[in-house]
Amino acid sequence: MSNLPTIQTENRPPLLRFVSLAVEDRFASEESGQVEYKDVIKVYVRAAGDTKCEVPFVAKETIYEPRTAVVDVQSKRMRNFRDGNGDMSQKEESFVERKEEVLYDKKVIYPWIDQLKDKLKNGWVSQEYFDFCQKALERFMKNEDAPVVGIPLAEWRGAPESIKKKAIDIGINSVELAAEMTEEAMQAIGIGARDLKNKAGAFLEADKAPNKAAQKIVNLEAANAALMERLAALEDAAKETKRSPGRPRKEESEAA
Repeated sequence: MSNLPTIQTENRPPLLRFVSLAVEDRFASEESGQVEYKDVIKVYVRAAGDTKCEVPFVAKETIYEPRTAVVDVQSKRMRNFRDGNGDMSQKEESFVERKEEVLYDKKVIYPWIDQLKDKLKNGWVSQEYFDFCQKALERFMKNEDAPVVGIPLAEWRGAPESIKKKAIDIGINSVELAAEMTEEAMQAIGIGARDLKNKAGAFLEADKAPNKAAQKIVNLEAANAALMERLAALEDAAKETKRSPGRPRKEESEAA
């Protein structure tokens, strides 16, 4: 029997929240002598059903990969020579020198997707899980709205438009996601976020009320039927107890 742990493949698509950031590009800043910025996309991943923990990943950023190249460099040097009178003098001359230099190639990378590819290869996530994440990032980069799973927050009238806009900007696009916001998400939204979460939760609970009431009625009817059967059985038992031991049954007396 193998002692290796059993791999549990993640099938359910996660809850994703994308954020675009402007981060200082230190390499470009050193090259230009002034502060330069680069675009970075971060994704906050939360497993379906998890209302507390969001794990941040870098979804897209720019790096500079070093490589060694042989280049021609124009140089100058002083050369000694004799003039027509035999006197020594110096003269500057130019020449081409071949040198190795370290050059840097600008490259866009997708670390989060690369990690998911490794997880898919090793069986930690399903193809459905991987495809969902990859398409979600592609849509975000195209400035397309992420698909709304649940009640669209933009159409909900339970919170101010300004707060809803902040929530939608960080990927909270449904009432369900608003009700399950983590502390990190609320900090990103700022003032009014906790009130939004509480109102969204109360709205969803109220929305479930008709179903809860219907189930309660069914449970009460079942309990009432069981109680009636028990009462009937008790009544029959009481009638048997009241009869005298020596007194004949009514049917027997009539037959005699």
